[in-house]
Amino acid sequence: MIPSLRKFNANEAAQERLKIIQFYDAHGETETKKYFGVNRKTIWAWKNKLKVYGGRLESLIAQSTRPKHVRRMMTDLRIVAFIRQLRADHPRLGKVKIKPLLDQQCQALGIKSLSVSAIGKVIKRHRLFFQPRGKVYHDPNSHFAQKAKSHRPKRTRVRYAPKP
Repeated sequence: MIPSLRKFNANEAAQERLKIIQFYDAHGETETKKYFGVNRKTIWAWKNKLKVYGGRLESLIAQSTRPKHVRRMMTDLRIVAFIRQLRADHPRLGKVKIKPLLDQQCQALGIKSLSVSAIGKVIKRHRLFFQPRGKVYHDPNSHFAQKAKSHRPKRTRVRYAPKP
């Protein structure tokens, strides 16, 4: 036996669907709906697939329902260049603060502006991150760390609360 066929026959989802079809043939629509929660239309679609593929079990294996052609967000290159320049000059400038600046730029160019969420998508899609990610560790012996420490008075520790 071919290994790929063995894999298909062992598929539990396809076998379960076949059981549901057989139960439907034996007991009818209402009982199948009651016990399995599967609609008549779904069962007929499965039966049709079985008929088209000559009764082979691999036809009942669930396929992806994702569309073959999905829309891609189209952004004007001038907008991307403007956001890239802003983020290069001011790396921590977020999408909310970019929005009014981009609106002015788009109005001057005579093109349609983007929403805040679309600006975030452009930043993410074009990887417009100009600062290293992660924690920034500071030197504990630096001038600022010493200054901050020296102003704090030492707290006295209370081991036991005083009894009234």
